[in-house]
Amino acid sequence: RLTKREYNRTMADLLGIDVSPGRDFSEDGEGKSGFTNDRDGLFLNPTQMEKYFDAAERAIDSVRALNGDPVRLHFESEDMFMTESGSRPQPFLGEGQGYVLNRGQMTLYDSIEIPGDGLYRFTVRARSTTNGPTAGILRLNDVESGDFRVPGGSPGDFEIVAFVPRGVHQMAWNIKNLPSPRDQDRLGKPETYSQPPENAAEIITTESRKRSPKVPRNGTEQPPLLGLLNQYDAAELGVQRAFEWLRLHGPEGDPGQLARFHGYVVDRRKSVDAIRPRILEELHEAEEVFAARFLEANQDTLRDREKLLAMAESRIVVKPGSLSIDWIEVEGPLGGDHPVARDLAGWFLDSSSIATDRQERELRLGQFLSRAFRREVSPEEIVPFQAIYEGAVDQGDSHADALGQVMAGILVSPRFLFRPEQEQVSEGSAESAFPLDDWELASRLSYFLWLTMPDERLFALAKEGRLRDPETLVSEVDRLLEDPRADAFLETFAGQWLGYESLGVSVIPDSKRFPQFTAELARSMKAETRLWFGEVFRGNRSLLDLIAAEETFLDATLARHYEISGVRGSEMQRVSLDDPRRGGILAMGSVLTATSTPVRTSPVLRGVWVMERILGEDPGEPLADAGELPGNAGEARGKTLREELEIHRDRAECASCHDKIDPPGFGLEQFDAIGRLRSSEAGQPVDATGVMPDGTEFTGVAELKDYLTESRAEEFVRNVAERLLAFALGRELKTYDEPAVQQIVEATRSSDDRARALVKAVVLSYPFLNQHPNPDVFVGTSPP
Repeated sequence: RLTKREYNRTMADLLGIDVSPGRDFSEDGEGKSGFTNDRDGLFLNPTQMEKYFDAAERAIDSVRALNGDPVRLHFESEDMFMTESGSRPQPFLGEGQGYVLNRGQMTLYDSIEIPGDGLYRFTVRARSTTNGPTAGILRLNDVESGDFRVPGGSPGDFEIVAFVPRGVHQMAWNIKNLPSPRDQDRLGKPETYSQPPENAAEIITTESRKRSPKVPRNGTEQPPLLGLLNQYDAAELGVQRAFEWLRLHGPEGDPGQLARFHGYVVDRRKSVDAIRPRILEELHEAEEVFAARFLEANQDTLRDREKLLAMAESRIVVKPGSLSIDWIEVEGPLGGDHPVARDLAGWFLDSSSIATDRQERELRLGQFLSRAFRREVSPEEIVPFQAIYEGAVDQGDSHADALGQVMAGILVSPRFLFRPEQEQVSEGSAESAFPLDDWELASRLSYFLWLTMPDERLFALAKEGRLRDPETLVSEVDRLLEDPRADAFLETFAGQWLGYESLGVSVIPDSKRFPQFTAELARSMKAETRLWFGEVFRGNRSLLDLIAAEETFLDATLARHYEISGVRGSEMQRVSLDDPRRGGILAMGSVLTATSTPVRTSPVLRGVWVMERILGEDPGEPLADAGELPGNAGEARGKTLREELEIHRDRAECASCHDKIDPPGFGLEQFDAIGRLRSSEAGQPVDATGVMPDGTEFTGVAELKDYLTESRAEEFVRNVAERLLAFALGRELKTYDEPAVQQIVEATRSSDDRARALVKAVVLSYPFLNQHPNPDVFVGTSPP
């Protein structure tokens, strides 16, 4: 059966309008293959069938709504209703008046009338009452339908697109409470903040003189230039002292102190900026030339300053503001510009040829059925749907209502909801494996790499009988991977294989201990991993680059979290890394957070993750009476987690497993529970050393990555091959798949472990090209 995501994507491509009709479906569970597209778990029950009927009707109504006049409703906030009668509109920065929402129970609301089911855009003009961020929530009929984040005090237009059924609805707006600065910055109790040493002032003086940048000179400078240069260097020394204070407080220091010295940096730079124009005038030198010389002479210090600023800014939170709303606009339904949706909407008009010409209706229904069933259909298969239409019209239904029943019937057909792969040969061979025909192969390929139905090119190749040609298949793999629709494959395969797909949804760190973890940060973490998978697979890089990467994708939010400077804006962008601890999936926040408990790191969880997800090894089940460390392990007795685990491993039967599991987990202890680098734990330096079962010793994640890509590369590539084949087939691999797996691994390794070589080897493999009517009892091998 189509998964929830495959269903929504297929409906969008089939109808040309993305209304996510299956959004209320239950989530598909993970099967034995490790993925949600596992056929053995995708059954259909009566309750779910009812939801399919409702979803089909909603989707058809959304198409029909495109024939109506578009809606554009405008609401000035001062004319709307407010739950609190004492609240009055306030000026909105010279742009009219706006209501200010400053607590959750305050609701700005009004009713909206929607003429037809569909997607509608809600645009809200809003700002924060401070320079800090704020956020808002849209509720329709008391159901949250979307939210938006306002970065600061400047007005902006923010959009939410939501599905809205026909009828009158209550539209309500509330503030989305953000953590207070106290909560947002707290890592624990205030006394746990790191403190500068007693001789801090002495250290500051020494280090500032050593590191402070200076204007390069040639020895011929004369007054007044010489005096100005001395003043400039003295001003930079004052700035450097503020930077050295930031260094001493460090990433675990008191946020208030970090904010204080960050402010000193900003203020003291004003003195530097005031002197520079006078120096440029004396030198007769352009600003750019002076800056280039200054940078060349002080590269190390200036880069160090950027890192210290990024560290401080990641810990300083501006006070969140209240939400000020000026006006709201509602427009829709959206999607009428898509040629498929526009064409289908035209079918429902009384003036359409499909309404008056039976042959034309039969032709169009046949075309739609072929796309919905993802294969050619016979004239006999069209007859029942023609009968539904004619029976409805005979009973007095309008053309549009009758056609709607036909379309809904197609969308709940098992031939649409399922991806059947049936033998098209004579009786007597029901127990023999058979090759997929071109239509079935087109679906298997598109649902593998796009998670949706084939496009027109795949359909054309299937109709011409060309798709089984190996060269054609290889060419189509390249085309499908380069298409934006492959983002769904990259996101789903990576998220489910590595186990971070639920991050920010059901996997959320404790908000009191890690208030820095927000929905925005979770999205950035997941985007980083998806984009890096895209870089490897679309760029045909080595699979080992998934582990040993020297670059990644970051936005400003994630860069601040990682304390990486120089990244601006909300768009994800490629960033080169100069810290060997960063880069690759082992060092990504998505994985590191998903392999922690809500309140702390877990060397055991992370070690098991490396064994299972990276090397494909089964660590086995823990002993029934093995017990587990409590959430406050280490804290209660002032110990590190490593020390607690040493006590736990005193039992020989526990040690036998932990000797394999713990070492890679210890290597990842350089990261905290939300993926930030750290150097200490429980007041002690982090011990990130490990000894693998083969005797290899390593320290930290950088050496762990070297070990995995050098000593265990074969196992890693084989594991990726097995995972990818299972995902492509939608089932758990069996013993009879072993020959195919071996061939895929050999083809990939002989191609320098290139990612596309792996995908192509999977697509050309015997299990991908063939099917068996009873695979659970099939025992065979791939053909020579």
